[in-house]
Amino acid sequence: MTNAQEKIISHALRMPLFSGISETEIKKLLSEMGGKVVVCPEGQTLTVSGSHGSKKNLYMLISGIVQLVRYGEQGVCYLIDYTVPGGIIDHTDIRDIRFQNGVYVAGKDCVLLRMTLPEPRKDSSEALSKFERNLMNAAADRNARLVQKVDIISRRTVREKLLTFLRYESRRQRSSSFEIPLNRQELADYICVDRTTLSTELGRLKNEGIIHNSRNYFELIG
Repeated sequence: MTNAQEKIISHALRMPLFSGISETEIKKLLSEMGGKVVVCPEGQTLTVSGSHGSKKNLYMLISGIVQLVRYGEQGVCYLIDYTVPGGIIDHTDIRDIRFQNGVYVAGKDCVLLRMTLPEPRKDSSEALSKFERNLMNAAADRNARLVQKVDIISRRTVREKLLTFLRYESRRQRSSSFEIPLNRQELADYICVDRTTLSTELGRLKNEGIIHNSRNYFELIG
């Protein structure tokens, strides 16, 4: 393993998926799971290789952003979800009927950690049990994000959709001031509104003193 890979792995060890597990135990787990660093340049489709018998591959995002998109008629792109560093990407997401024709795309240059999950066994080590518990928590977080997405797009007006999204981001980042990992077009696609309409509403909210924003930076005021 190169020095660059060692640094990436060291950074990955501090992420929620490995919470409560010692560095020695994590490195042993990664060895057992064939942990491998994968680099995916911006705009490239992430090829998720699927399962091997009863085992399956799991990806954890270390840096960048990965978007789950679906292309409709005439090449229209629908942004279903996005993953930020520390989040997981499971190959079953794409195979699931809910995401038919969905693909993962690197929204920015991405570095991921690929692991092949071991077969379930009764004599699991304490470290593996903790890892599996963390993995269940991460999966629950992904499901919660999908519920949030439904909540956002079910709002009647652009203002309601936008403010609901921003409030969720504020809670996730635990601050009233934060940066979002989406540009204007991506944000419009994510909350299912027209980009021009989104820009107009942002201007209104800013003029009314409800938000302050500059590019990807937002502050909730009112």
